[in-house]
Amino acid sequence: SDVCSSDLTVFIGAGTGAMPVLDLNSGTTGTGHVAGTYTEATGSGTAGTAVNIASSSLVTITDTDSTKIGKLALAVGNYMSGDRIAIDGTTIALVNGATGTTATNSLSYSVSVSGGTATLSLTGSKTIAVYDTILQGAKFDSISDNPTSQGTLTTRNIGITVFDAGYLNPSNTAVSTITVAPLNDAPTFTATAGGVTYTEG
Repeated sequence: SDVCSSDLTVFIGAGTGAMPVLDLNSGTTGTGHVAGTYTEATGSGTAGTAVNIASSSLVTITDTDSTKIGKLALAVGNYMSGDRIAIDGTTIALVNGATGTTATNSLSYSVSVSGGTATLSLTGSKTIAVYDTILQGAKFDSISDNPTSQGTLTTRNIGITVFDAGYLNPSNTAVSTITVAPLNDAPTFTATAGGVTYTEG
């Protein structure tokens, strides 16, 4: 008998599930959030009062075909050395190459810095409700003594995206806008054996 043979090629894609939708403040028009003002602390190496990145009660994530989120990314524009994000029980310095695990839900995190943007990525399959709570508690601060680069970078625009756990489809990118206010530290004088040293604030 005749024998027929053929090659079968199967293409496996990333999936075509529905994209999740993220809203940082469901009480206002649009998906973004005007987060308020972060004010520089007095003295070098200390942080001012942290500012909520999203609404503390009105974050909503919806997804028509998945009940879980697998990844969260926060891209901080106008990044300055010393910027930090407190999220899921852990304060994370935005330093290129930083990695670790958050304290509350054991999410793996990593930080990458490219140009003027620092991106914090957190991964771990959790329910939508858990990620809602994580974002509602996320805060920004900075230990920089010059967080506005001499008044030229007076905002942090944080683009936030979530990815569903089923297909890792990305949501829309919702933007949180934080105003950064500098503080003009008082000058200091230091007496030494050789004279007096003046340091501008």
